[in-house]
Amino acid sequence: LRFTFLVLLEFVVESWLCVEALSPAFGRPSPDFGRGDTERSDVGVRASLARFPSSIPQILSEPVTFYVLRFSIVTTYPWNDDSWENNMDIEQLRAFERIVREGSFSRAAQGLDIAQPTISARIRMLEQAVGGALFVRRGRRLALTEVGESFLPYAHRVLSVLDEGIEAARLSQEGQRGRLTLGVIESLTGGFLASAVAHFHATHPQVELFLRSGHSDEIVEMLEDGVVKLGLIAWPIFGIDLVPLLRFQEPLILVVPSGHPLSQRPSVSIEEAATTGAPLLRVRWGPSVRTLMAKLGALTEVMVEVPIDTARQMLLRGTGAAFLTRTLVADDLAAGRVVQVPVENLPPLFRESALVHLQGRALPSATKDFVMALEEESRRLFMVPARG
Repeated sequence: LRFTFLVLLEFVVESWLCVEALSPAFGRPSPDFGRGDTERSDVGVRASLARFPSSIPQILSEPVTFYVLRFSIVTTYPWNDDSWENNMDIEQLRAFERIVREGSFSRAAQGLDIAQPTISARIRMLEQAVGGALFVRRGRRLALTEVGESFLPYAHRVLSVLDEGIEAARLSQEGQRGRLTLGVIESLTGGFLASAVAHFHATHPQVELFLRSGHSDEIVEMLEDGVVKLGLIAWPIFGIDLVPLLRFQEPLILVVPSGHPLSQRPSVSIEEAATTGAPLLRVRWGPSVRTLMAKLGALTEVMVEVPIDTARQMLLRGTGAAFLTRTLVADDLAAGRVVQVPVENLPPLFRESALVHLQGRALPSATKDFVMALEEESRRLFMVPARG
């Protein structure tokens, strides 16, 4: 396009000069006309006129030729503007997003199947376009600069819009059903989700699956930035434009190691669970169990607050007691590695979660099929799903 424009421009200028040479009555502008242009404009015009035929050198010396061309050509086309070199492209954005995700230029290059000098060159060109450095090294860790942090959500959105366009095109091709992107909290990455994903893949082998894990607030950011279309998060969450597609209630049960003193008891009181279960492992399950945890904390001198997976691993090593979701320890219960102990006079406890998407965002057909698969799997595991 640039080459074609230059050829056409040269043709127009040559034609105009010939007409001027044949027009002796052509008026001359004031000598001061156009002197406000920069030095680079003079260079650009002279470089352009140097390509004209040598048969009209006397015309080029005429003031009217110089000043009119100087005004019309240079102000119309940026001969020395660097914008041609600074245009960013989609590969630069993909390189930027992949480096942020991997935390390393080398790992990002491997993931994109390109050489490291190539990905470095793409980032340099992108930094020229945005006007500043995107990354900074802090010791051995690669971090985003302030410019990079500001630019990241917009890069995500551009890539998301492009992917949506590619997905729409692929849906029209036989056997191509798009892709599914899901963000999920760490405690739900196994269990019923793994079973639902396996079932969905068996029935939709052509659908690409991309799953990301994180805390609920991180998944909300992924939804807002367009990184994922669905989020499986702790519920409820307030102040965000999220639409729940499915809500889940997972039963919470008291679990102890197979050799624990409470493992042979048909049931225990809350007081016995607090004192004999020591150390009692406290896991944050949300508002639904906050009152119970406060009561247990008042009854025992030893309560250890740990992440969900840490609690499970400690139980498998024969230490402590904890209230965990049945789906989390279903395999361990079946294998006899841990034991469920009923608690007397304790109302049913649940951990609440929800499958959500951002309000106003359309869901592709493959994503809707996954929602159905997740609902069916949760019913099989007695998780009490409810439509949002």
